[in-house]
Amino acid sequence: MKLGNQVAIVTGGAAGIGAGIAARFVEEGAEVWILDRDAAGAEATAKRLGCRFVVADVTHAAEVAQAVDSVADQAGGISVLVNNAAAAGPLVRLHEYSTAAIDEVLASNLSSYLYCTHATLQHMLRAGGGVIVNIGSESALRPPVGESVYGAGKAGVVSLTHSVAVEYGPAIRCNCISPGVVRTPMTQFLLDTPGLLDPVRAENPGWEPGEVADIAALATFLASSESRYVNGQNIVADGGTGLHHAGWTPVNGMIRRMFEKG
Repeated sequence: MKLGNQVAIVTGGAAGIGAGIAARFVEEGAEVWILDRDAAGAEATAKRLGCRFVVADVTHAAEVAQAVDSVADQAGGISVLVNNAAAAGPLVRLHEYSTAAIDEVLASNLSSYLYCTHATLQHMLRAGGGVIVNIGSESALRPPVGESVYGAGKAGVVSLTHSVAVEYGPAIRCNCISPGVVRTPMTQFLLDTPGLLDPVRAENPGWEPGEVADIAALATFLASSESRYVNGQNIVADGGTGLHHAGWTPVNGMIRRMFEKG
């Protein structure tokens, strides 16, 4: 039981990678709280996993603070935070974005991480320690055409990871996982559309998408004492495609045209 006696919040834990991490944490003995704006989804997932949930929109600082304080009061503290909740923006070049869309993408992919980390740090400091795991994206390092705003937000998450590690380590460790394509309901259309990922496979022979369990296993390692000497790191989990990122720009172009056609 790698996470026995730990109290963990997993944001965006109602589905996808967040739900997978929550499930693995429960298996490893943690008391898990799913934090999600989808009340019905969070309740259903929490019931299925045998954990608890709290409802909040992570893009609103006041809701985050109230939810985190509620978990800490009921659980007696918070020892692990997984910042996972995020949202992708439109796959268009920067000049095609509206300013409202820029604000929305950055709120989901950067501001929310700051809000959740800020609120949780107060409790970790009082307890004398804790662990934060941020879920980023390989787009933070090598964004293909169409991901300028999303990539900028995720790059900010990597920088936040470094800052928290420097400011609060070693008592509070903070690391980031930057996945590539992971098989979830959100990405299933990529895998189901014939020929869509051919450019990526052509440049990366043998590549296959990751599974939620791959990210959950890595998050468990980073949340546990097994990684006590790992701090301030951004670990890219993408099957190696990020080594040269070939093939993704034409894929994003095809995805954009698919959405334009409805």
